[in-house]
Amino acid sequence: MLASILSKKARLIFACTLVFLFGNSAAWADKISAPEMVIIHLNNALIATMKLGPHSSFQQRYRKLYGTVSKSFNFTEIARYSLGRSWYKLS
Repeated sequence: MLASILSKKARLIFACTLVFLFGNSAAWADKISAPEMVIIHLNNALIATMKLGPHSSFQQRYRKLYGTVSKSFNFTEIARYSLGRSWYKLS
């Protein structure tokens, strides 16, 4: 009898923990930051492009990724940091 009561308590605690952690997914979605959303969109685009498989051409994959990649990265800033002082010598 005592063992069944303990197991019922343990199951109840486990169920309450699960509901607390995963019960309200909308509340979790509100807590996603802007940088995390960029990564999520980039990952989704990469996965969708990979799912095209080998039957797709390079141009098809390029067109599918171009918009997401260009929105995800600031290539001007990346180049400026990468080139350092040489950036200012460029025309």
